Amino acid sequence: MDTVTREDVFNTINEVKNLQEINKDTPTIPDPYHIKGKWLYREKEKKNNKGEVIEVVDIYVTSTPPLVTERYKDVESGEFYYELEFEDRKRKYQLPVTARDITQKNYLVELASKGLEITQNETSDLINYLSKFRRYNNIPDYDVATRLGDVNGYFISPYKEDIKNNKYKLFNADKGRQALIEAFEVKGNINDYIDGVFKKIKDMPMVMMMVYGALGSILLKDFNVDPFVVEISGRTSSGKTFTLKICSSIWGTRKLITEWNATDVSVERMASFFNSFPLMKDDTRKAQNLYKIPTIVYQFSGGQSKGRGNSSRSIDYLEPWHNIMLSTGEVSIPDISEKGGVAGRVITLQDEPFPNMDKLEFGNIADAINENHGLLGKLFIKQYEENKTKYKESFKSATKYFYQKSNDNEVMERISRGFALLQVTGEILNDIEGFEHDPYIITNQAFNSMLKNNKNIDKPVQLLEELLEKINANRGRIAYNKHHFHDNSELMAIYRDDFILVMAPMIKELLGAEFNATVKQWYERGYLETNKKGYQKNITFYGESQRGYAIKTEIIKELGFNFKTEKNYSWLHIDYYFLLKSVILTSVDIKPFIKGFIFKITEITLL
Repeated sequence: MDTVTREDVFNTINEVKNLQEINKDTPTIPDPYHIKGKWLYREKEKKNNKGEVIEVVDIYVTSTPPLVTERYKDVESGEFYYELEFEDRKRKYQLPVTARDITQKNYLVELASKGLEITQNETSDLINYLSKFRRYNNIPDYDVATRLGDVNGYFISPYKEDIKNNKYKLFNADKGRQALIEAFEVKGNINDYIDGVFKKIKDMPMVMMMVYGALGSILLKDFNVDPFVVEISGRTSSGKTFTLKICSSIWGTRKLITEWNATDVSVERMASFFNSFPLMKDDTRKAQNLYKIPTIVYQFSGGQSKGRGNSSRSIDYLEPWHNIMLSTGEVSIPDISEKGGVAGRVITLQDEPFPNMDKLEFGNIADAINENHGLLGKLFIKQYEENKTKYKESFKSATKYFYQKSNDNEVMERISRGFALLQVTGEILNDIEGFEHDPYIITNQAFNSMLKNNKNIDKPVQLLEELLEKINANRGRIAYNKHHFHDNSELMAIYRDDFILVMAPMIKELLGAEFNATVKQWYERGYLETNKKGYQKNITFYGESQRGYAIKTEIIKELGFNFKTEKNYSWLHIDYYFLLKSVILTSVDIKPFIKGFIFKITEITLL
């Protein structure tokens, strides 16, 4: 620990005095820094052996002296951000940065790519300068939102003309997100959009269902509906991507559409950023790994980012979202999965979206959305806000209707609330002048088509697949033999070679009212390893007794899952010990040991 000297105390007192004398109308450059010829320098005293100052020299810091002009606090996460202003010979910069960017050397130097003149040699000086600058100046402080849509009960609009009316200032420090914000563009007039787009698609159920998804996304939180996917799939070039372009025109430009070449983390971040607005993903074929899409969808439908540990061993802020994902692909997402777990989270539209449409008409619609976009979404919000009570009552009736219409089909029952929300979305749209159509015919046709494709479902197996899918999407919450689970979240399961022990609370949460009946069916089919009495199993884990439902490895493998994530080489130490003992202390033939040793190496390599 450094010793505090008398000189340190007096320096602190002098800093306080200086702080009291600040002119709050103009920036104060803190000592020992000063600007000379528009460059920032630090004064350094040179002293002789007697401690006397013999010379004061200027140490160069940067040719672009930054000023901290505003301070922001994210109202959701509590994180702080700043705005830096600086200039070079050609231009002025207003650069949003995180607190981390200006307090840690490795992040500060990265600002060089954004115009700030800085090298590794000057980072310490600049960090010290910025720290003092923030203390010596009266910097305006604002509460901000870093996401769109519903934030703390207020709706944050991305549109330029609406930003000034937002409860919280919209702050963004990421270029990719800024491009998405700019894609929320308003252009043209609503009558041209009605004539050029809506009237040409209003009798096309598959297209309209996607339109409902694009509009209905903003209703999810109010209606307490979990995030879900509306996808249009088919092997022909039938207008899937074009449908998505129409959907994007509701809120802005086609730049709102992103391709499926994304990781699960990037999808999480984008879902969180859009928050209430729809997430549009085009062409599942472009995914880095096609077979990871069901897991991504499963995680998306949970409406919350994974609780990842950070360097401080705490849990990162869990970002929620309440929106709908719109997707296109040649193969439906449930078919990619080949498991039932994800099916109850996806509304799949497989009929022709544009039957018998003339090719020239596609061009006419494309021209119309290029010239008129970002209009309908704002009208939809206004219509909903004016009649909330009416539409919420309608949602209750629609939910009951589609649930009964499911006819005990597990998949359709689980997605019935999604269909109900889309039907109410159609009702709201129908109430806007110029957008009259029949939403009941559209939603019922889509429901009947999907019901037909999901007739044969083994309910107990489907629910077990759904459980395993959830565990697979949260592998950090599995504890293994050799160590505790590495996520700082609640324990979900314990791995054993013969089974995986799943904690009862998560199964109860997943199955709800069907818990008892489903567990009984699992037991009767031999899916569970149990104690002599009951359906559960007791084990000892790290000296503690644990109890849960032990799903056998054989059924897990049959359903296409594998939770063995690490290779256990502990046997090598044992066998090697006995091998050496045989060589040194006995004359016993060691060939069997060597043979077994090689066999085990081969065996573990093949796992």
